[in-house]
Amino acid sequence: MSSTYRYPGPQPFKANQQEIFFGRTQEIKELQRQVQLHQTVVLFGKSGLGKSSLLNAGLIPLIEQQPTKAISIRFGAHSSKTINKLPLDAALERTEAQSSLLNQLAPEAPDNLWQNLKSRQINQEAQEFLLLFDQFEELFSYPDDAIEAFAKQLSDLLYTSIPDYYRTAIEKARTQKAAYLSEEALQQLHHPMAIRLLFAIRSDRMSLLNQLKNYLPGILDNCYELKALSPQQAEDAILSPAYEKGNYKTPQFDYEDAAIEYLIDYLSKQQSQNIESFQLQILCEHLEQQIIEKQGQSLIRQKDINDPEAILENYYLSKINELETETEQLAARKFIEEGLIFEEEERRLNLYEGQLMKNYQITPELLRKLLDTHLLRSEPSMRGGYTYELSHDTLVAPVLKAKAKRKEEEHKIAAQEAERIRAEELEALRNEAEQERQRATKEAQLRAKAEQAEVEAKKYAKKAQARNRLALMGLAIAALSLIIVGYLYEINRADKNKLKDQEKELIHNARVAEGAKQKAEESEARFRKEIVNRYLSEAATYIAAGQYTLAIETLEKAKEIDPDNSDIQQQIDQLKQ
Repeated sequence: MSSTYRYPGPQPFKANQQEIFFGRTQEIKELQRQVQLHQTVVLFGKSGLGKSSLLNAGLIPLIEQQPTKAISIRFGAHSSKTINKLPLDAALERTEAQSSLLNQLAPEAPDNLWQNLKSRQINQEAQEFLLLFDQFEELFSYPDDAIEAFAKQLSDLLYTSIPDYYRTAIEKARTQKAAYLSEEALQQLHHPMAIRLLFAIRSDRMSLLNQLKNYLPGILDNCYELKALSPQQAEDAILSPAYEKGNYKTPQFDYEDAAIEYLIDYLSKQQSQNIESFQLQILCEHLEQQIIEKQGQSLIRQKDINDPEAILENYYLSKINELETETEQLAARKFIEEGLIFEEEERRLNLYEGQLMKNYQITPELLRKLLDTHLLRSEPSMRGGYTYELSHDTLVAPVLKAKAKRKEEEHKIAAQEAERIRAEELEALRNEAEQERQRATKEAQLRAKAEQAEVEAKKYAKKAQARNRLALMGLAIAALSLIIVGYLYEINRADKNKLKDQEKELIHNARVAEGAKQKAEESEARFRKEIVNRYLSEAATYIAAGQYTLAIETLEKAKEIDPDNSDIQQQIDQLKQ
């Protein structure tokens, strides 16, 4: 047999863990007494108090020390999406047995509970039988006719020594003097069976048992309530497994007195309430694995416990991290943190399978994995199928704390992404402004060239005027000179007109360059103002959320862009105070 830990954590104790199941000695004895005194007993209690553990590791091992056969039966909730055995079929399968006597007596008899248990009695397996129905509320998720068929056979099993079907077969066999129906066989058939039934059900589903009163009229006559652990019982549940010898993954260890007192005070809220085993087992499981196994200590001290809330939070996150992919982990966290807790009232909610798959994209495979972690529990719905909820109130506070940290981290990542986008936009605008400045510079250079060309044109014009005067003075010299002067005059006039056109074009270009420069300066000013306003808006959001450090950092970024803005500096000073 492989070794196990001394504390099973949130999962129920199994039948082979009775040696480390402590704190319920009185409850085990009282439940055994109830079963011995009454044919039907109802064990009820709040969800998570340990009803299954009490049956598995408490009552069943004790019952099996006696000449009584204990048979556990679980139905599972009915669902239209899956093919489930009907309750009667599940019970028949768990009790199945055959005897040659009954097969010869009534070979055509339909399968029934009486035949199965009578076969076990005839086969000398046992004379007394205890049928234990854990999570019995699951029965009532099935159709009414399935519930009735199951209840009718339970009634026959309890209140009929021999069903009419078999009485008729016995009379027929006696009339025919069948060889197999000896006197011994008749005694076996008429020997009474001691049948007892134990139903374990949640407190809030007790009223459902009234549906069975037509067949089991005394079903609610003998009820036993399982309550939370007292501080003394909790101390036994903490200490005794640590002392136990056996094949465990950790050696024997101990707790210092201060550590026990600290744990009990925390679990009982300073001795103001009894203690639920779910929370106790999570804490002890953590201490055994982290302090004893990993650190190699043999004594758990108060400082090793430190912060129980942190242990519970780490338990939640560690179970999430057991999921294989980050996608599954994030989907599971959003589903649990946002769908299964009403944050304003810090209480658990439950969701139908269809709701969680539609609203949170939880696949059936991921849901199965979450159930395996025991972070979730499923409860049968009276309309069929299951509802799902956080496994215990203990996890509400740690889950909300983890949610707050996740939201803060997501906000930081979003802020960083927004900052990156803003930086990219700012860089793009700066590049655009630089291009505008470069264009303006080029226009200015063209303008300077135009002005230089204008100066050159004026110089050329003066030279042309001088040439004109010389030409006029030479008119009298000769006709040839006149012709030459006239020719020169025409060339000068054409050049002058050309220069005037160039001058106009250069002046136009200069004006365009000046306008481009002004536009670039205005664009940069508007961009800076927009960035400052964005930072101011973001800072206001941080202030409203109480994130003053982030608000100051954002305002200082705005101050870098607009250093002359006294209002920004005043806000920074006020926040720093």
